[in-house]
Amino acid sequence: MAARHVMAREYEYLVPADLGRANCHVVGVDCFAVLREFVLANREGDSPLELMHLCSPRGIGEAIQLQTS
Repeated sequence: MAARHVMAREYEYLVPADLGRANCHVVGVDCFAVLREFVLANREGDSPLELMHLCSPRGIGEAIQLQTS
């Protein structure tokens, strides 16, 4: 399968394909797992340098929310 680009803006959500929801950017399940591990490995609390964080918005389930830089 060819690589696919996802363009998302701050405060938008990335969700795995098996949980795809309206108003969210869908990425492959494997890609989501890699991004999830990246977010967990690079946590810095409430650091302004943290660009993504894990969350569970109501009606969406587990998601990665993009932050401002």
